Amino acid sequence: MSIRAEREDQVDYEETARLANRVFAAMKISFEARQLQWFYERCFSQGAAVIALRHNDLKVGQMAMVRQTIMTNGGAEAAVQLVDLFVLPEHRGRQSLEQLFGAVETECLAQDIRFAIGMPNAAATGVNEFFFKLQPFLRMPLCMGVALPFELPWSARRTPLSYRFDRTDRSRSLELFARFRTAPDVNGQPWDETSLFDRLCGYKQRYGVHALDDLLLISSPRVSRGISYTLLCGFLTSPGTTADPGTMRALVHSACGMWGRRVFAYAGVNSGLASLPGIRLPDSIRPSPLLVQLRDFKPDREPLRLDRFQLLDFDFA
Repeated sequence: MSIRAEREDQVDYEETARLANRVFAAMKISFEARQLQWFYERCFSQGAAVIALRHNDLKVGQMAMVRQTIMTNGGAEAAVQLVDLFVLPEHRGRQSLEQLFGAVETECLAQDIRFAIGMPNAAATGVNEFFFKLQPFLRMPLCMGVALPFELPWSARRTPLSYRFDRTDRSRSLELFARFRTAPDVNGQPWDETSLFDRLCGYKQRYGVHALDDLLLISSPRVSRGISYTLLCGFLTSPGTTADPGTMRALVHSACGMWGRRVFAYAGVNSGLASLPGIRLPDSIRPSPLLVQLRDFKPDREPLRLDRFQLLDFDFA
């Protein structure tokens, strides 16, 4: 029987994790069944469709379509993130990719999806463009800096609220997150207290929560290429406010102090910040393209606008 791609009605997460670990073994990327299930079903609170590539009755590859809502131009649009594309080495080839991307396109049309979004590595960029017509949309600014221990926060008399996120202490986070619900006129991924709480409930990463006045920061300790650093996953502002640089610096210091990692990194755009943290890296030394690709299935409408798009809004964080 030839290669075919079809939607999985029930995802076998143990099988999916096993196959993904086999494909990405050389890259030392680890997949766990419970993490995949959380990401597909709860991370953005809207579920996912998994397109499986099969040879006879065996699953040999897949692509996941994680549902989101994107606010743009005053309205809500259905969107999907295209993630976790892999095919076992012995089944790779043009036919396999055509089958996978063809089934994804069919599913997007069936679900009335407007935006398909990808953030591929450098090797997959051309594949997405050729087989699925994803086009470059946004190269996310990547900023880095160092929160030096002898630097004082903007006001020694005001200490940010700062704690390590704990999924078992739901009431504490919900009460805080409610202050930072996304205003309806902000273009991008909308967050409320429940969806933000669910976003942080994965099993792979640890998160810190830092708040002062009208600004919230979600942080996480990470290691990349042997360098330990604090990832600034995303900033959220209270509706109708813009955070000043002093407040932002205070939260960055709080995050770096929590994790004991003075180097920090931030990627994204955010109109709620007066300026981005750290120094923007030139494209020539960026360790990752961080290129957002987009396909608009309804190009006759007003084009997508993003006031805020951060790693928190994608699977990188």
